[in-house]
Amino acid sequence: MQSLHKNKTWEVVPLAVGKTAIGCKWVYKRKEDPNQYDSIRYKARLVAKGFAHKERVDYNEIFSLMVKHTSIRVLLSLVAQGDLELEQLDMKTTFLHGDLDEEIYMYQPEGYKVESKESKGYIEWVIERFGMKRAKSVMTPLTPHFKLSSKQSRTTAEDKTYMICVPYASVVAKEHWKAVKWVLRYLKGTIDTCLCFGGDTCQLNGFVDSDYAGDLDRRRSTTGYVFKIYGAPVSWRSMLQATVTLSTTEAEYMTNKRNEGSIVVEGSSR
Repeated sequence: MQSLHKNKTWEVVPLAVGKTAIGCKWVYKRKEDPNQYDSIRYKARLVAKGFAHKERVDYNEIFSLMVKHTSIRVLLSLVAQGDLELEQLDMKTTFLHGDLDEEIYMYQPEGYKVESKESKGYIEWVIERFGMKRAKSVMTPLTPHFKLSSKQSRTTAEDKTYMICVPYASVVAKEHWKAVKWVLRYLKGTIDTCLCFGGDTCQLNGFVDSDYAGDLDRRRSTTGYVFKIYGAPVSWRSMLQATVTLSTTEAEYMTNKRNEGSIVVEGSSR
């Protein structure tokens, strides 16, 4: 709040006639120093609920300068390979430095305290929350034997009785709960897995693949890709294709067409 007042982020005024005020909320984060176990910083960020405004009514365009995570990972890979020094600059209350041309009305923030968990600690909390602490870990996020569909609902009395005891409200059937538990087992087995930057050759390798009509509800295929520089992954994604394909060849073609512009770097891909 001191930064908000010091930078004169807003001015308390009555709501003008014909204007709509938007709400706001506090976003809390706990930052831990990996080199000092007892060093924990609690940070709070006030954000406006801009989604309440309507396009072409309250605003014409939105632009926010953001860095892509892919760019950061490429930079880290180059720094690690060349044994270079990397300096980080942290700008406090960055969003406060911008000037607004429009008049934006926002309700005054309410104060409350919420603690959040993140990273490894959050994964451990989730595993314990769903009773998977003693489960056997696996090394794949999911396996082909899971055939999930929205039609797999609680049809029988036995299914309904079983699902009452499931501590995850979003699953619609027993098979979905098995898939969730598999993902939790995967998180348990890879909780200490991380990216490792630094390789011998500056080579861009791209790997793309797809299934065929893996989505049982809409018959859409799933595209997946990963790009590596110096042997370290810098960009990856898995997503449903936008259209329905009629063959595995067409699904593969759509995959390569969709990802041909994911990273434009002179090098080799396969």
